[in-house]
Amino acid sequence: MKSLRHIQSGFTLVELAVATAITGILIIVVMSFTIDSFAQISKDSARSDLLREAQITLDNISEDARLSSNAYATSSLLDENAPGAGTTWTGGSNVMILATAAQDRNKNILFADPLHYTSYKNNRIYFVNNGTLYRRTLAANVANNAVQTSCPVGQNHPGCPDDSTMANNVTNFSVKYFDGNNQQVSPNDARSVEITLELGKVKYGENIYAKYSTRTVFRNE
Repeated sequence: MKSLRHIQSGFTLVELAVATAITGILIIVVMSFTIDSFAQISKDSARSDLLREAQITLDNISEDARLSSNAYATSSLLDENAPGAGTTWTGGSNVMILATAAQDRNKNILFADPLHYTSYKNNRIYFVNNGTLYRRTLAANVANNAVQTSCPVGQNHPGCPDDSTMANNVTNFSVKYFDGNNQQVSPNDARSVEITLELGKVKYGENIYAKYSTRTVFRNE
């Protein structure tokens, strides 16, 4: 009578431990790769969004500059909310003051001297405060002017709306002024302006930046 031997096969504890360790390592590698890929995609997307915002902002500012007669070294209109102790703004590398023709609500220019086509001027002032780029309007004191003088955000009152918010997360706003010979000059002598805007934010512990520049020629009338 023959005896039957039952052969049992399986994994030893050592083999199971090794397999579990290898599986764990593979899972960690795959998860790390997935997280890194997601983080990189998210950072690239954030950078693209910042660049798009910077471009749109400068397109709007450029349109304002294109329709302006010139830039000012000092605002021609008084502002009780001007920074410091003064009542005027100083234009320069970080503040841009534009002289724009005052218009009525039908976009008719309001002339101070119709014979010489000299218009009343509104001042448009671009400046950064606490990482936000604002546009303040100083309206010429003339009847039927379509715009109003604006006030700092939070200090508005009837007849003085909030400054316009142009962009947030601003890390740099700079302006260079050029004459007709492409030489850098003071604001009052400028024929064109070059504006640079840089935006930044933190994404996954990394500082993300996007910078955009544009050059605009004044209408000069």
